Amino acid sequence: MSSYPYIVFPQLLLDFIAENSFEEEKVVPRQKNHGKIQNFLTEQAVKSKFVVSSIVPGWSILRHMLIKLPIGILSIAGALICVIKGVNGELLLLTEAILTIMLWISSYMKCRNTNSGASQQSITNHEDTNFSHHKEKKQALNRLKKLKMTLAGKVKQAVGVSQAPVGTSERAFSTIVEQYFSGRVFSQLEFPVSIKGKQYAYSTDIAIIFDEVGLSIDVEIDEPYDYKSLRPTHCIDDPADARRNQYFVENNWIVIRFSEAQVVMYPHSCCKTIAKVVSRVTGSQRFLKDLHQIPDLQPYPMWTKRQAKKMAGAKTRNSYLPKKVH
Repeated sequence: MSSYPYIVFPQLLLDFIAENSFEEEKVVPRQKNHGKIQNFLTEQAVKSKFVVSSIVPGWSILRHMLIKLPIGILSIAGALICVIKGVNGELLLLTEAILTIMLWISSYMKCRNTNSGASQQSITNHEDTNFSHHKEKKQALNRLKKLKMTLAGKVKQAVGVSQAPVGTSERAFSTIVEQYFSGRVFSQLEFPVSIKGKQYAYSTDIAIIFDEVGLSIDVEIDEPYDYKSLRPTHCIDDPADARRNQYFVENNWIVIRFSEAQVVMYPHSCCKTIAKVVSRVTGSQRFLKDLHQIPDLQPYPMWTKRQAKKMAGAKTRNSYLPKKVH
């Protein structure tokens, strides 16, 4: 533990990731117009068995009709006049006319075959793309099914909701997390725990639960000191957070810890970090697609008790918390 975000995976999920590794695909930004136009053109091309490039062979046919065919007709007419008037050379002219006509017919057939071949290649490429997409979709569904089976009955469930007060930064960040993980965000879920014979309860700052596969993530927001008492909190030389992390990881929860400064100043980048964790486990880029333009979260150093006291003396939290909290 040296900097935030601090992420801990349960061994069960680490094994699952290792056994079901996948090649991460590049996240493609959502485009409103270009994608729709391209899809429309592709669909129309397949339906009509025609591609845009076939316009060129079509023009070639028209060119041969407008230029070479009249030449052939004029040559035949000249040959006939020569025959009628008995002018020498009519055989040569007639031969030239026939060759011109044959050349035109040959060019026409070549253009037609080219057009047909291009159309067939377009259809073949489209079918290959559909097959590849279908295969990838099937692999993704199989991965999610395996994940659900892996986690079934092995993730600790909360016993209720804690009555502990919710901090201002937690409430604000929870609202933003809900924008990206709609319907999956819960606050203050309570878990009973026994420590040295005494009964306590852990409560999550923010829990993100994917019921469809059983994936559960505990998101914690760490502040360096208590705002009222100035007492140091979440220090790396205090084993309390390490014990808490171990409890959730042993019960197959992922733990993600952010510093309070990170969630206040860069909440969307924090959500991108969460989406990356989800993608690593599920293999899905679904939640990352809405965050592709958001900068990656920069690390924030953790603190010791001594450093936390200095931060309290300098009132560090005042530099990023809303003024109404001061």
